[in-house]
Amino acid sequence: MPITKRTQYTPEFKEEAVRLLESDTRSVEEIAASLGVNPTLLQKWRVKLRGMRRKVASLEDAVSPDEREELRRLRKRLKEVEEERDILKKRRPSSPSKANEIRIHCSGEGELSSRDDVPRAAGCAFWFYAWCKRGESTRARSAKTALVHIRATYRHHKARYGSPRVHRELCDQGLSIGRHRVARLMKSEGLYARQKRRFRKTTNSNHGFRLANNLVARHFEATAPNRIWLSDITYVYTREGWLYLVCFLDVHSRRIVGWDIDDTLDASSTCRALCRALAERRPSRNLVIHSDRGIQYASEEFRRVLRVHDITQSMSRKGDCWDNAPMESFWGTLKRELIEANGTAPRLVVHQAIADYIDYYNRERKHSTLDYVTPVEYESERAA
Repeated sequence: MPITKRTQYTPEFKEEAVRLLESDTRSVEEIAASLGVNPTLLQKWRVKLRGMRRKVASLEDAVSPDEREELRRLRKRLKEVEEERDILKKRRPSSPSKANEIRIHCSGEGELSSRDDVPRAAGCAFWFYAWCKRGESTRARSAKTALVHIRATYRHHKARYGSPRVHRELCDQGLSIGRHRVARLMKSEGLYARQKRRFRKTTNSNHGFRLANNLVARHFEATAPNRIWLSDITYVYTREGWLYLVCFLDVHSRRIVGWDIDDTLDASSTCRALCRALAERRPSRNLVIHSDRGIQYASEEFRRVLRVHDITQSMSRKGDCWDNAPMESFWGTLKRELIEANGTAPRLVVHQAIADYIDYYNRERKHSTLDYVTPVEYESERAA
């Protein structure tokens, strides 16, 4: 008898499913069927989440009366500001989405504080009463179901995924939904991928060491693993000062094969990262390692390691970051999705966060260059 694989649901999906169950008028069976889960399992999730909410409420009871009053006042003020923002002045009175939102507000589920606010949002009583008599459309119900999966995926990846990756993730889960609809729903919910910022220069090419030729010449393709590795160094700011991260990336699968982090920019950290990569990957003798012209890569210490393992060295042209584009792209992704998202932290916390992120990048994060599969999956598919 064949063994069926048990479906694993993320905590984010469970929470979004319970939220839909509590806000929707449909029965538990209907909601469970739309999400593709067992109704009994959905009920268990709701019971467990209610227990967690009670624990949070008990912690809030420990707050002093003055703090509780201040919190109540701020919540009230926030609600007033959101009402002023969300009153639909600019939409046409005949807009179905507008009238539907007015109906929700008047039923007590929305954010308009009273029925007196409705005329300002509706503009026309005829449309308001006409839409009050209509139920929720099939497309609106399917949008609620889709948003459960979208929000769960977005939260699971910690706001690192935009609509293309979220869409591919949902397709891999077996959901039939269009890419543009995912983008539209994410935009309506205010779900956007993190944006990058400017970076700090870490390359020191003013040295007297010998330079290597540019053998890669922007040909960032390899037919097999361990043919071309790229490397670079970037900075990471912590509460105790700067840290410098060096990584080695396999061009074939875009996998990070070795890395090290230190508080100095000397060659020892670069050599440690390279030795870790060599110990884990055990490449053949035809490996090329490409980097910039930094003193760490031109040093005798680093070149000694290359000679011992019979590795060919390649270097970018001076001041041309495009000669190492995949590595620069990884730095932008790392800083956008991890460093800038978490702010400053102690060195030990940053070190562990980087280790966790690199493991996530290799094993979980879908890569657009690889047709939205992870680097580990890409290598496994090509090796099969």
